[in-house]
Amino acid sequence: MPASGWRFHRNGELPKIKASAIAALWSRSATGLHSRALFISNDSSIFMDSPRGDGVSVRCIETQAGLVIPLEPKDKETNTILFNGLTYKTLVSPHTGRIWLDRNIGAKRVATSSTDSSAYGGYYKFDEANVCPTGFSVPTEAEMTAETVGADVNNTTTAFTSFLKIPAAGSRIPNGVYDYVGFVVYMWTQTAVGFNGYYFYSSDIRAHFAISDTDYNFSVRCIKD
Repeated sequence: MPASGWRFHRNGELPKIKASAIAALWSRSATGLHSRALFISNDSSIFMDSPRGDGVSVRCIETQAGLVIPLEPKDKETNTILFNGLTYKTLVSPHTGRIWLDRNIGAKRVATSSTDSSAYGGYYKFDEANVCPTGFSVPTEAEMTAETVGADVNNTTTAFTSFLKIPAAGSRIPNGVYDYVGFVVYMWTQTAVGFNGYYFYSSDIRAHFAISDTDYNFSVRCIKD
């Protein structure tokens, strides 16, 4: 599939953009006044709403009715994101309808328990926590609250049993030592307070939000923009 870019509609003109950087293909799926298109970059792939005036490439599949443009996969939990050598799936929140990645950034798999080390993922400082694939971001405090303490997540057990299956990855403190691994969740939001950053904290007895020095290395989970 060539990275042919796409053309967007502006004042009657269709200037070509992103050629040689992104592959884009229409699907037949529609959402309101937009249609769904697949965008593929060097580090990720995602279906997004796109204005129907945009010029996007077309690839056809054969059916009993002849050749047609394919539909976007209906089950959003099966959509895949290829990013930095790992394949993630997307999850639809039962609380907010927002779309999240199914595991921490850098994790080899979805957590099978709160102490699943293969699901811990990477540890990132606050100012380097924008490590999400194209179309996704680190959540704000409000976005993370709606899916955790606002949805009855009150300890590491309920953090794991939630739809996000958050493991207790612990943290890496500034001197490089790993701390509370297997016991506590530390997860960055993108919300800053002065020179500090907000993070989600969960232990075996409570869950809440707190602020931390930005040099600490915590887990990151991404939400769709």
